[in-house]
Amino acid sequence: MSRSSDLKTMSRVYAATDDTFLSTNKTYGATASTLELATDSGTATFQATDGFNGLGLNVTLTAASVQLTSQTFVLSGVRFDGVTDTENVTGPAANTMVEGVKAWRSISGITATRGPTGGISVGIGKTMQTGPSRVKAYRVNFTTNDGEVSLYDGNATGNGTKIVTLDTATGGGPSIDSEHLPGNGLRFENSVRVTFTTGVKSVNLFHA
Repeated sequence: MSRSSDLKTMSRVYAATDDTFLSTNKTYGATASTLELATDSGTATFQATDGFNGLGLNVTLTAASVQLTSQTFVLSGVRFDGVTDTENVTGPAANTMVEGVKAWRSISGITATRGPTGGISVGIGKTMQTGPSRVKAYRVNFTTNDGEVSLYDGNATGNGTKIVTLDTATGGGPSIDSEHLPGNGLRFENSVRVTFTTGVKSVNLFHA
């Protein structure tokens, strides 16, 4: 692994509380409303609040006992690449969760087409993303036998091209699997985008 001073780490530890990290069981009014984020400033900045070092993270919406599939939720904020943007996410069914696609550094607002009668929680999902880079090594904590981590040369609106998949066939599970990649590692021309399943507790990528 390179010992260069510019070597960086992408780290993500997923916990059950992440599903309600930004806002917990909020209820809208009868008309179109803005969801109150669970921060004093009204803006959820992931790296400042939860130590994600400037990475972009995707957003989750979890419904309580109300059906929200007929609604569109509009996320506003700053993407992983520093661009101000919005994303439309179709609401979840009752007692289920949906994940947005875009990876955000911060979320400044979430609005709904109309107010549901039940609660909705907003959290962070299982995607992280940063800019163009070369991955030199990785360390994955698999907690179950069906854990999987996928690395993409991603773009601003989706996964892009899959470069490699790390799964329990690589490291077994539960286990911790780590590897120094030979040569110059894996080059990601557009961005390093990482997605993982619930069978993964944590992901660490070392890149430059």
